[in-house]
Amino acid sequence: MSGDSQLTTIAVDLGNSAAKWSVNGHEEQRVSLRSSHWSEQLIEAAFAACGRAKASWRIASVNRPVAKLLVGRLADECRDCVVRTIDRDDVPMVAKVSNPDRVGIDRLLAAWMASQTFPGQALIVVDAGSAITVDMVSPAAEFLGGVIVPGIALQFD
Repeated sequence: MSGDSQLTTIAVDLGNSAAKWSVNGHEEQRVSLRSSHWSEQLIEAAFAACGRAKASWRIASVNRPVAKLLVGRLADECRDCVVRTIDRDDVPMVAKVSNPDRVGIDRLLAAWMASQTFPGQALIVVDAGSAITVDMVSPAAEFLGGVIVPGIALQFD
């Protein structure tokens, strides 16, 4: 196989409390990062779904230490895999905020996907996870910022 487009794609979102992933866009799975074996669980489940085929891993993370751990594990366990960490430069969206370098990749990707799903519209994007984010997107598909508040579980803690 030549080129990433023919590989199985494993998309991974590493947050502050959970790892979420899908294989070729099918059924998202998740594991708590509180589990001491979260990376093994993620890798084994992903490989089970693609039959240990050579894969293209795309990792987006707001949690750098966790991302570094996963990339290291993949280097050890999947030498033929293509592993790429997604960052702001990979998202074709302008962040019109005071500190664009501080916008989390999770928020930027959600805003970009919303702008692609509903082109030419002003949007409010809500993501409810460990934190709840409410962000605005302009009709020109520009990230306009928003707010972050503790998620439901954190509020009860």
